[in-house]
Amino acid sequence: MELQGTHRFAQDPDWGMLLMRFRDGKLTEKDIDVINTRVVKDDKDIPPDVTYATYRNVNRTSINHGVFQKYCNDRKDSGDNLDSDFILVLSTEIEVKKGNGVYKKVSNQWEKHFWENCGEGDCRPQDFLGQFDPGLLLYYKIPMMVNNNLDVGSGIAKGTKAYIEKIHLKPGRTIRYTSIGQGNNGTRIPVVRASDILRVTMRHDSPDAVSPIFLLEPKTKQTFCARVPYPDSLQTGGETSCQQLYMRGTQLPILCNNATMGHKLQGATIETLFVHSWSNVRNWTYVVLSRVKTLKGLF
Repeated sequence: MELQGTHRFAQDPDWGMLLMRFRDGKLTEKDIDVINTRVVKDDKDIPPDVTYATYRNVNRTSINHGVFQKYCNDRKDSGDNLDSDFILVLSTEIEVKKGNGVYKKVSNQWEKHFWENCGEGDCRPQDFLGQFDPGLLLYYKIPMMVNNNLDVGSGIAKGTKAYIEKIHLKPGRTIRYTSIGQGNNGTRIPVVRASDILRVTMRHDSPDAVSPIFLLEPKTKQTFCARVPYPDSLQTGGETSCQQLYMRGTQLPILCNNATMGHKLQGATIETLFVHSWSNVRNWTYVVLSRVKTLKGLF
């Protein structure tokens, strides 16, 4: 059944007709000129609550970190109390798979090296499971995406969009602090290990969800293949040398969603979208452009 409707573009019918021509391979030079009027020449033109679209995970991770750093800096400049606004959740119980197929727990120093040098984009999931983030940078009501099929019948599945409202620690567990950023410009933020979390209260992004509130627990023994840089003492200059390691660990089964991979945007309707990078993969450009309800919402 081929869908011919343009209901998403009711506020901007001309944009909808342009996208129909795009979909059918009938894009004109004038259409291309119209799209190019939305090229951003100044970062100040980008709305603060914009969604970012990327093709590669490494770009998505970089943007999510940048948005978090900006949030921290803005809160720091405002003079507000920061401790209850954002937090870093570190993955724990990290193990590396040895040649004999047995997973072995790593040392504290190795775990620290992993946190500091690897991001979500460096950890490829195994067996079609969700991405693994060594260090989740979270703030109040940050847009998140569930990365595992936890309870499909209740709408808690891979790709479910939600917001974090509360983090509940296990009895007797405490929060520590670290600093991110350079020198005196660093921001002091709370830190907690994933294994110290009892559960997280989430709120569905969709107003039509049967149950708007749901709870998540840290997921243990998540498996992934990580691209881990060798220590500085083993680097030989030039490009950073890395090793591919099969690993597993404990982390919340969610990912930051300020930036989203293009294929994960399918089916979504978005008010404002910043396309960070392009891909010539078949249909990718059309899918990304057609998520936005109006031409003015595209950046």
